[in-house]
Amino acid sequence: MAERFDVVVAGAGLAGASAAAAAAEQGAAVLLLEKNPTPGGSTVLSSGLNAYAGTDEQAAAGVSDGVELLRKDLLEVGGHRNDVTLVDAYCREQLATYRWLRGHGVTFGPPLPGSGQSVPRSHPADTAAMVEALLRAARARGAEVRYRWAVRRLETGGGRVTGLVAADRDGTEHRIA
Repeated sequence: MAERFDVVVAGAGLAGASAAAAAAEQGAAVLLLEKNPTPGGSTVLSSGLNAYAGTDEQAAAGVSDGVELLRKDLLEVGGHRNDVTLVDAYCREQLATYRWLRGHGVTFGPPLPGSGQSVPRSHPADTAAMVEALLRAARARGAEVRYRWAVRRLETGGGRVTGLVAADRDGTEHRIA
């Protein structure tokens, strides 16, 4: 018999931890599976720079920035071959994302200049601490996190994902729906 969850997330990097925290905040029964013994994924290998416009750190540093300038910079650095819909979505949601992360205890350093940016907007953060903060938030709302569990395959039916099969740390496969 399959275990049942509203949302199953594969991977405990920044994207997975964010998805688990956001779903748990909405009242979903969440399971996060991570194949490694610790969280972080490729996120913890990154530079930890996050491009946001209109932040508290920018204001404290006297940097004048906003969505219009961010959009202009992104389009220019992309040679105007960008998917404008994605650029606009990023620009529309980036400040809310920044605030949501800060609301979960993520701290950012002073903004740094970055490639293709006309003003300092690369906000450094400790990536491991970011992931841990979001996992704490997810767990606090009832999400379950399992390490050394690898998703083996998705199950589909009627044109949608209906469940998955994951192997635990001993290699035993489990069906989760």
